[in-house]
Amino acid sequence: MRAPGGYLSRHFRIAQGHPAILLVKTPRGDSAFVIHASVSLQLENPIWQAATTRQQHLAYGQGPARRFLSDVLPMAALENHSDAAVAALTGLVSPGEQVWIFEEPPPLDPRQWRETNRIPGLQMACERLVSPEGGTRDEGPASVMLDPVADAEEMVALKAIAFPGFFGIRTPQMGRYRGIRLNGDPDGELVAMAGERLALPGYREVSAICTHPAHLGHGYAQRLTREATAAILADGDIPFLHVAGGNGAAIHIYEQLGFVPCADALFVQLERIG
Repeated sequence: MRAPGGYLSRHFRIAQGHPAILLVKTPRGDSAFVIHASVSLQLENPIWQAATTRQQHLAYGQGPARRFLSDVLPMAALENHSDAAVAALTGLVSPGEQVWIFEEPPPLDPRQWRETNRIPGLQMACERLVSPEGGTRDEGPASVMLDPVADAEEMVALKAIAFPGFFGIRTPQMGRYRGIRLNGDPDGELVAMAGERLALPGYREVSAICTHPAHLGHGYAQRLTREATAAILADGDIPFLHVAGGNGAAIHIYEQLGFVPCADALFVQLERIG
């Protein structure tokens, strides 16, 4: 495989037993190297993979289209861009509903669909956690595991403040979520959280990484992301995540932890019209 600029890439696996994901080491031109990850076939269509494998109990649909239950996740996926896939998706979404897909959409009938939003970004994956300089710091309140039912409303409220639109009342049932409560009080306000969203064979998505705007600057997001990533790696899965392209601060945090870009990502919101 030839890398950008004409150099021959040197590939090595992110993790033994997961040969589909590769890290690519590319000469930069000044005796240094740039390391990035090449996307696996499964991560090219992660919503489809999750909805048809490890999380099929939280999704529905037949044929070449699937969507998650509306109170779990407002996401849908196509197996391909055939007319049959578009027809199947149209049958899964009622007029007035909106869904997000993880790709540039195929041609859609403008009498039935319109695009309402798109968010370009990056997909990133992690081989192993990077130890921070000076070791880890455990300042501030300790994190706690959040209950997917009892804490769901608090989690939805926090996510709505930080980054609305991707978190439903049953999203916490997709994986393990941990959070930090104000002053470490078990009954205190939930001020930060991170957890697991999409699950597909061999891979787990780190998601819902957010901090209340009034409590930024304490390193909560980085600490929770590290803990969530470590738990996924301990299970033998590859952690991956998605981040908006303009969120340079978050990308920097993830790179410090050991995440490297896999590919460009695109989330497109579609509205079904009658």
